[in-house]
Amino acid sequence: MITEQDIHDFTKGACYLLADEISVVTGWPVCSFWTGFSQVEHVFNETPDGHYLDIEGKRSREEMISRWGWSKITRDHADVSKWSLPWWGKWKDEEHYRDRARQLIPELLVSA
Repeated sequence: MITEQDIHDFTKGACYLLADEISVVTGWPVCSFWTGFSQVEHVFNETPDGHYLDIEGKRSREEMISRWGWSKITRDHADVSKWSLPWWGKWKDEEHYRDRARQLIPELLVSA
């Protein structure tokens, strides 16, 4: 079950780990919002039907933009584990968050 702590963690920095794990399982592209300063704001996946998926569920482009307040969605095929994340940096215990992401994927995919 997705908890408030999961929502916090995967919207406040560990989103790139969740998106990477979803991509490994599904092959869905990793997407992101980039700020005007060329920094990553939020990372998520594009579903086959053109919607977007993150810890808060599946959304249309308009819903995702409304939620995050950024309009430039970029599809990035780079290895997210090697990204430079200057705004919030790498999480100290990546494996813990990757493990939790793997546990949540089945629940998230039901909504997708």
